[in-house]
Amino acid sequence: MAVGTPDSLRVAGVGGVNSTRAYRLPYKEFCIGNGEAVLDSVTVDTGIGLHTGGEESPQYLGGEEDGTLGLDLLEQFRTVILNLEEMYLNGMPY
Repeated sequence: MAVGTPDSLRVAGVGGVNSTRAYRLPYKEFCIGNGEAVLDSVTVDTGIGLHTGGEESPQYLGGEEDGTLGLDLLEQFRTVILNLEEMYLNGMPY
């Protein structure tokens, strides 16, 4: 919150629109396995409703997650290994 700019995030689908408070970070570093990647302008969702002030997480999130990652992060690595048997994710840098 100290380095982020207040913003909002809207997710829409068949069930309606979910608007939550968010913060836009100028950059965020991620370490996945042996690799490190930096993304510019990352939006972090607080899960707090923009209009209600209460918690409003999307239904696909059960509240136990640390976050969700997109392809924009995984594309920063030369190779990505998703091992579902031993349950780990490894990113190998370029």
